[in-house]
Amino acid sequence: MPSTASVGELRSMGEEALRALTMHGRLVTEPVFKTLNNDLAGTVSRLKSFYVNFSERYRRGVVTFGEGLRDYLNINGVEDLARYLTLTASILSSIGVVRVVKFYEAIGSVRDYMIQFMNNPTKDNGVKLAEAFVNNYPEAQFKHVNEAVKNYALSLRAVARRGGLAKELAVIRDYFNLENFIRGFMVPYSTGHRNKSVRIMIRWIAHESGAPLALKVMLRGQNRLYIPIGDMYTASAVIRSGAFLVLIDDDRVKSLYVNLTSRGNVELSYDEARVLAIKTIKRSSDPIAAEKGAYDVGFNCSLNRCVECPIGDYCSRFTSFTISLS
Repeated sequence: MPSTASVGELRSMGEEALRALTMHGRLVTEPVFKTLNNDLAGTVSRLKSFYVNFSERYRRGVVTFGEGLRDYLNINGVEDLARYLTLTASILSSIGVVRVVKFYEAIGSVRDYMIQFMNNPTKDNGVKLAEAFVNNYPEAQFKHVNEAVKNYALSLRAVARRGGLAKELAVIRDYFNLENFIRGFMVPYSTGHRNKSVRIMIRWIAHESGAPLALKVMLRGQNRLYIPIGDMYTASAVIRSGAFLVLIDDDRVKSLYVNLTSRGNVELSYDEARVLAIKTIKRSSDPIAAEKGAYDVGFNCSLNRCVECPIGDYCSRFTSFTISLS
């Protein structure tokens, strides 16, 4: 890449890379959806089809939200799907350090326990679920998983009296209210990972590529207020691809670009890389898809298989950097 490129050219390169990450993210299937049984997978398919049809007709004024909500609640399995995804996020919130592949393998292994518990959230069923999950994911602590499961049960009983979890997720209007609502189903104490789990669940339920349960948030464009997580994989893809160049007007970004093109290895702290990733992802018109795309690329690009990369034609291939956790 020529270091003599103008600021405008660099910004355009960043925009192209960010656009490619966003487009890729719209095609990425989140791992939680690979843990569903056939019935729940069928519900996701029906829900996606419903949302495409309903959102188009709603925006044209052909149907009201109330009419769409009625049809949404009549989708076979929609309440079970809402409960399953929320329970998965609740368990996720109880884990200190998540090994992504192993976590979702464990969720798949305890799926029957989850379904039994979410349909009958008794103490005994909750304990059985927590024990089964810890047996499949030994890094988890029974105490923390059980606390998350108990809090889930309390919140589920409350929303059941108001028409069910699927309905509650559908009628919330505001992005931040949706975050707060989801948080109520997780571990009953504040942790950084709880906040991360909330946002992961929002990626699942507030985007067309997932299970569009958060109807009103999506119809109002509130999902564009999504706050990126900015983890290591996302940050790596944002820097490596050059998507961060959308921020080229920032002097610190200019300095990073110069260092990447003229020096040997550049070391960034994790906090620096994370802030850069968050600011970059927020520049996308679809931040949920952008983060999904960046995470997927970052997760897979450590093998340097550039020919196979879905954004290979737009990647700047900045490889001379490391992100330090210390």
